[in-house]
Amino acid sequence: MVLFLQVAQAVKNLETSTYWIHESAFAKRLGVTDAELEGWVKCVREGGSGAKFKNTFQPNPEPYNVKIDLADLSADNSLNLHYQEIRCNATPKVDGEVSLYSFARYYFVGTSKSCQSTSLKTQFGKMSHRIVSLKNSKKSFRAFTILQ
Repeated sequence: MVLFLQVAQAVKNLETSTYWIHESAFAKRLGVTDAELEGWVKCVREGGSGAKFKNTFQPNPEPYNVKIDLADLSADNSLNLHYQEIRCNATPKVDGEVSLYSFARYYFVGTSKSCQSTSLKTQFGKMSHRIVSLKNSKKSFRAFTILQ
């Protein structure tokens, strides 16, 4: 299990982004799994973990013991981290496999002003995907891509 402060320190040590980073690539940069990153972001968003009504709530360590909205691109936060969750026609995966028509989270390390000036839509327009082969099975539909 990854400690909250370890991930927070890893985020603080990252250089300012010049582009939006897919959640899988961002998790890899931090040295955590996608699931651990998602759990950490939830703790950041809630200001801690557990349930207040069950008396199991544990606040995050200071200065992260307040709710931090990483999705608010108009305001800076103590982590200098922002994200956008968008619906993608093709969401790249680390192993080259793609999910069609799914939601993906993209992260940006920097101020709110710098993340607003870096358009995610423009970045997608520059990306070019070519479908190499398709596998169609009863359980799933997969497309494998190569970036041109």
